[in-house]
Amino acid sequence: MGTRRDLSAQGWYFSPTDGGIEHSIDDKAFRDSLMFHLLFEPEPLVIPDVFFFNCRYLINHIEGSGSPIFLRALRSGLIKPAFRSGTTETFAQSLEEIGVQRILGIEENQYTNDPRELAARLDHVFDISRPSSHLVWPENMGAAFGNVLRRVLTEQGELAVDSIMLRAMWSRLEPFRVDAIEEARRVTELTGGIGVRRAEVWNTVGRRLGFLSADEYFDKPRDLLVAVKRTDRKNNTPLYPDMVFFVDMVNLCYQQSQAQQFQCGHNIPGALGRHAAPLFPSLRRRAWNDAPIAFEMIVKLPAMTTLALADSGAIISVRDGDPAQRYFEMRAAWVREPTSAREESLRQAIRGYAAELSNVARGPQKSTRIGMIRTIARPVAELAGTVLTTGAGVIAGATIEVPTMPKLFGAVVGGMAGAAVGSAGATVVKIFQELRPGPHVPKEPRHIEIESVLESPDLNIPTIVDSGLDSTE
Repeated sequence: MGTRRDLSAQGWYFSPTDGGIEHSIDDKAFRDSLMFHLLFEPEPLVIPDVFFFNCRYLINHIEGSGSPIFLRALRSGLIKPAFRSGTTETFAQSLEEIGVQRILGIEENQYTNDPRELAARLDHVFDISRPSSHLVWPENMGAAFGNVLRRVLTEQGELAVDSIMLRAMWSRLEPFRVDAIEEARRVTELTGGIGVRRAEVWNTVGRRLGFLSADEYFDKPRDLLVAVKRTDRKNNTPLYPDMVFFVDMVNLCYQQSQAQQFQCGHNIPGALGRHAAPLFPSLRRRAWNDAPIAFEMIVKLPAMTTLALADSGAIISVRDGDPAQRYFEMRAAWVREPTSAREESLRQAIRGYAAELSNVARGPQKSTRIGMIRTIARPVAELAGTVLTTGAGVIAGATIEVPTMPKLFGAVVGGMAGAAVGSAGATVVKIFQELRPGPHVPKEPRHIEIESVLESPDLNIPTIVDSGLDSTE
């Protein structure tokens, strides 16, 4: 067996910027995820070049503010773009390359101004000379995507889930999972590509369903879903739920393949989390030698609306300052050795960081639970992350047996670093602002049925690389 490495320290592939999932989230979900990742995760957010120009919510965020926190984070190195060419040095060049390659999804009607003006604003703050300022696309990204599609959608037999509904949807979608994917592969190759272009999947399905002629195409999967919903109403057919599942599956495969190729962790928006666990077998295998060691505390933090209205430069200055670094250092120390002394140091660091944020973001505050869990993985277990929910927080469509954490409201998700990687534990961190008191939680382990809601927490799934083994599921 080869050496296994958790690559989440390279950064998090930030899926909420993917224009292909804009039908699944909204401005608030995008804003909250961006803010929490920037403030409470030490690693940068990795964003593919085209996402800067085809994400409705990112465009709204940048155009709707004179000094958006996204641009401040890009200047500070907390945002790491991934350019498709090693010679690209500016976003203006990147936009030109995307246009030459006829990448779909850039809709000028989504802009108040013009994509070139957005590129100019990005270039004004981006410093290519900063160490590790950006990534370059590896070769054959389309081939990697095609391989994940084949393994997950084509070669995987029945879904190993209890849900009769999901298994039935999986079966009904076989013509799309198999035949349409192969047709998209063929069209991609005929047009000079390698592997599969995601846009060709939507176009192939659209033609199979009679929505598109041979020379027509969809800008985004949103257009496919709109067409399906319209047909459902006309013909009284129930295809729409199946097609949402299919679109989610393709998008998850696309994002996971890119995260693996960029060698970073995979952030999954909560709206897609309901389909992540059924789809990827590695997320369904959970085993611990011992009960997880849990940490949680409640602290007053500025509400999301307060942070959004505060001076973004001041917020990023706090994020780059000593209190934040102290929090990250104490968090890492507790992970390595969760003693009572280190737990108290972590609590003090969190209070200090929260106080600094409250000083620059004045306004309504909310009681926020900060939870972490440290697990020890069995050597035989193939874990890609840990999922825990004890309340109304919803993140994945599966039943997972977990020891409960009293009072934790939301979910704890994150990285595997157990015996399969080394000898340390796995650490997972999530921060949630409570909308209502957390429910009473029994102390004994139980099965928790996890469903989906729009405002559910994100999943952060580390990418595990095994030299000598194919780790993609």
